[in-house]
Amino acid sequence: MSNSIAQDVPSAGGPALPQNGHPVLAEAPPPQTIEDRLRQSEQRLQMVLEGAQLGAWYYDPQRQFVVGDARMRELFPGVSGEAPAEDWIACIVPEDRDRVAAAFQAAVDRGISYDIEFRVNTPSGPRWEHSIGRTFQRDGRSYILGVTSDIHERKQIELERELQAERLRLIYAGAKVGTWVWEFSDGRCETYGTTDALWGRNDLKTGEDFINAVHPDDRSSVIRQVERALADPQATYAAEFRVVWPDGTVRWISAPGTVFRDSEGRPVRMAGINRDITAQKQAELALAETNRELQLAAERVQLALAAIRDSEARHRLFVENAPASIAMFDREMRYIAVSRRWLADRRISGDILGRSHYDVFPDLPQHWREVHRRGLEGESLSTEREQMIRGDGTTHWIKWELHPWYEASGAIGGIMLATEDVTAAVLAEEALRKNEKLAVVGRLAATISHEINNPLEAVFNLIYLCRGMDLPDQAAALLSQAEAELKRVSHVVTHTLVFNRQSTRETSEKTSTLVDSALAIYEGRLKQAEIRVLARSLDHRRVLCISSELRQVFANLIGNAFDAMNRGGTLFVRTRDLRHPQTAAPGVCVTVADTGLGMDPDTVRRLCEPFFTTKGMHGTGLGLWVSRDILRKHAGYLRVRSRKGVGSVFSVWLPAAG
Repeated sequence: MSNSIAQDVPSAGGPALPQNGHPVLAEAPPPQTIEDRLRQSEQRLQMVLEGAQLGAWYYDPQRQFVVGDARMRELFPGVSGEAPAEDWIACIVPEDRDRVAAAFQAAVDRGISYDIEFRVNTPSGPRWEHSIGRTFQRDGRSYILGVTSDIHERKQIELERELQAERLRLIYAGAKVGTWVWEFSDGRCETYGTTDALWGRNDLKTGEDFINAVHPDDRSSVIRQVERALADPQATYAAEFRVVWPDGTVRWISAPGTVFRDSEGRPVRMAGINRDITAQKQAELALAETNRELQLAAERVQLALAAIRDSEARHRLFVENAPASIAMFDREMRYIAVSRRWLADRRISGDILGRSHYDVFPDLPQHWREVHRRGLEGESLSTEREQMIRGDGTTHWIKWELHPWYEASGAIGGIMLATEDVTAAVLAEEALRKNEKLAVVGRLAATISHEINNPLEAVFNLIYLCRGMDLPDQAAALLSQAEAELKRVSHVVTHTLVFNRQSTRETSEKTSTLVDSALAIYEGRLKQAEIRVLARSLDHRRVLCISSELRQVFANLIGNAFDAMNRGGTLFVRTRDLRHPQTAAPGVCVTVADTGLGMDPDTVRRLCEPFFTTKGMHGTGLGLWVSRDILRKHAGYLRVRSRKGVGSVFSVWLPAAG
């Protein structure tokens, strides 16, 4: 320790006592004795500082110099023992300098203690240090005297613990479970994860507190199960009970646990998990089968709990049993944990742990490798929608989120990737957009038909006036032909208006009338394509329906038959009364058959899939999908029979109006 620092440590003296016990004023010791005592005091202080590996320093605000001992020069590499304060500050990492300078200045200005942790740049990298100091007065001037210690190892341990705690918190939150440990020695009950949220409160500190928070009707059952688990080493504890939140909300909780015993078999603690099972319990009231599944789930959780030994095992267990599609990879993108949902969504069979993700998916797009690289460098990434190819070649859409995971040392150990299949939502959005376009076209056609009606009426009036004139026979014949054609136009316009008239109210309709309005829309095209139409109406029963929706169904079937024949052929349309083949309920059957191209079994199987079409760019793949949903809404069904090169038969059955 430097003499300049030792000189600031005051020495102590006192009155001497002679042998007769009467105090007398002792003579001042010789100068050599005072120096010896100061030297001894300095040596003792130096031994304490060296033993504790502390660096001593003092700060002179007037000169703005800091004087430090040899240990301080080790803690602040490159700074001499006596140097301007800014030289010492320069050794601190830039992110911590302002904070240290502010604390230092506050100690000088206000005469308060100085206590701060910061990082110092060293040849081996930044290291954490801790400085404390106090102001003192000497010769009318203020100084700060302090010590500094290396706390890098302790800070590293603290950071590792924080990372472990955060990792566990994320896992608990993702799995929506909480854990608890009940110590029998003092009654404390420690909780982790989402336990407090599941119980709706955070003031429960002991096992007795938790039992008292159980619903009164379930409390005695829980107590009996706990007593049985404590008394019988072979007994299992898997309680399911209700809790009442402070606001009166009642929730169901599943709390399986295990009793841990000492070497003599005496219970010392109990640990387990909490999981909200309110939805399952509500379903149990209607379905007894749900109860069986919950019991199996509780057993699986119980077995999983027994297998948890360390943090890495817990991570893998949660990933494997998570209801979401999750996979955990190391830095080489090898699988180290994967959920069952992940395998099911990608239709993967067999064990893939230890295999490279790129071997499992050799045709993975290049941009995914870039996403993985960024994640391994510490980025968290996500997207709401991305198209993917499954292992069997089918296409689907996913929403995904990627995060790096960290080892105990703080280094990135790999990445965790969670995905959600949003194919149904994407297809539904696309169907909605296309349906809206079709609806706009229909409304436009209805508007045009309405506008055509007015000039048609005028033309009919003019023809009527012309018939009263004395016209040559040839002109009268042409006039009759014109009137016939205008009547056909009027017929098409009228049916177009009827077809596109939207209604949300159910009415009693005759099925053959609805079929005729759909046929009228295609009348001109069928004649132009030289397709013969054989229509028979044998129905007498009426159906309760939304007429515009059933017209859409019949128009889809007639349009598909027209497209299948292209040119020439015969279109068969028949309506008749028919009872349901299984229930014998009265109803009406509509049959639409064609002599067109026909379909193979695989095409027939996929007919009602959204966006599946055999018409290329001319088809939307929505007609039969929408038609099937409309018929289901009307408690009806659609049946298809087809043979390649022969033709197809579509049959619609609808229940008769009550």
